[in-house]
Amino acid sequence: MKKINIVIIIVALIGAGIGGAFMLPQLFGDEHESGESINEKIKLPEPKYDSSASIEQALLERRSVRAYKDEPLTLSEVAQLLWSAQGITNSKRAYRTAPSAGALFPLEVYVVIGNVDGIAEGVYKYKPHKHELVKVRNGDVRDKLAVAALGQACVRKGAIAIVFSAADERRN
Repeated sequence: MKKINIVIIIVALIGAGIGGAFMLPQLFGDEHESGESINEKIKLPEPKYDSSASIEQALLERRSVRAYKDEPLTLSEVAQLLWSAQGITNSKRAYRTAPSAGALFPLEVYVVIGNVDGIAEGVYKYKPHKHELVKVRNGDVRDKLAVAALGQACVRKGAIAIVFSAADERRN
């Protein structure tokens, strides 16, 4: 089983400043510095629906690490991780890989790209219904994200960071 080094961050404060120097809209806003919309879309490769590793084996081998190899991820690896986080498992019923009380799905998934083959650095929102990424911010923002994550170097050095954010309007 190939080990993939990623950082997963759960943004607990909705739309509020984190760490005093970091605001979600500044990192994940739909516009870049010039004010023009980005909205570049990347269709992701189809995820794999089976593997030689059992869920039990994957759980047994799961470890948190803080030292990453300086190697890029592939688009297929990123696609598999995002599908595993919030992907659609039944398009007619809109079932997902992650549970949600009342099927409200208040969690949204962003990926901060720093080192992925064929994808420019930036912040992308995962759109599970189309299994695609929509670019919402240009450039490498891992330094800013590391500040929000209490200065953790692993956030700055990871090939990607997967960020879960809550859409408060879908919480109730």
